[in-house]
Order: sequence, then C-alpha cells, then structure tokens
Amino acid sequence: MPELRFLKLAQVGEVLNISDAQTYALVRSGDLPAIKIGGRGARLATTPLPPPPAGTVRVERRVPRDGVVMVTRQRVRVGRVHAGKLVTILVEDTHLRVLHNGEELALHARTENRPIARFKAYTARQPAD
Repeated sequence: MPELRFLKLAQVGEVLNISDAQTYALVRSGDLPAIKIGGRGARLATTPLPPPPAGTVRVERRVPRDGVVMVTRQRVRVGRVHAGKLVTILVEDTHLRVLHNGEELALHARTENRPIARFKAYTARQPAD
C-alpha cells in the first residue's frame, strides 16, 4: 500500500496560487476533498485514499443515560435499561443492528449514508467527587 501524504490547506493555496480564503471555500463546497486531522485544520491527500471497507462495519458505543447513541450522525435508540453498557453496532448498507454480548437489542433503518467518523467507544467517565 502506498504511503499517504497530506498537505495543509495553506500549502494547497500556494500550489494552486489562490488565497487561503478561496482554498477554505473550495473545501467547504466539496470541490476540494479534504479530511480533518486532530482537532484543528484540514488536510488534503496528495495520493488517492484507500476505499472504505465493503460490507458490514462494526462500531462500538457506550450507551448514555438517555439510551440514545449516535452513528453516522443518526440517532439510534437502544433504551435506558442499557445505560452504561458497551454495545456493538453493525453498520450495514440499509440497517443498523445493535448488539450486546451477541444478543440483538435493536434494528434500525439506516437513514444517513455518511462515513463513520469514530469506530471505538469513549472510555467510561468516573463520577465527580
């Protein structure tokens, strides 16, 4: 697999001989594909990115008190009785299957076809003293 190389948006602006504002506008409009790395700044790949995984993708989420988790910017109701549990969500082409210890808890139609941004669940928070 070739090594990926990324450029900062300012570097892309220099290469294209356009201002930073124009570069950001191209990224926002989708004419210039970019990814966000870390909490700050987007990057553009100088080599083609690998294709997304085909078929079913597994993601983990920790169920909060309200019983609703987010996957691909879609709210998925698991239920308050499962609060605090770590669930696995199988992201299929048309459905989201919610599993806990191999048992299916819920099945939802997939309404958002956005890419998955986070695969692992956040760590459990310790209660404040």
